[in-house]
Amino acid sequence: MTDVELADGTWKDVIQLVRRQAQNTPVIVMSRVVSMRLYLDTQDGGAADFIVPPMAARDLAYALMTAIQRMGSAGSAGLSSHARQGQRTQPSMH
Repeated sequence: MTDVELADGTWKDVIQLVRRQAQNTPVIVMSRVVSMRLYLDTQDGGAADFIVPPMAARDLAYALMTAIQRMGSAGSAGLSSHARQGQRTQPSMH
């Protein structure tokens, strides 16, 4: 999990690092800013999910379980199956 903005980079930097080091590891991006453009950018950029805190515990659990399940089915490119197919999940904006 990563926030959109970090002291030393952004979510894009985290995804690039993960792809180089642990290709099959999903990255969930968090942002307090509710933005459809940001959501779409994170999905197109390879994020497993996009969540907006505060969130219900069940929503966080769902995002984590889904990311773990996708990790098991990811292909050699290290992307989740929905990312490889160009599909987007609905943001967890609860």
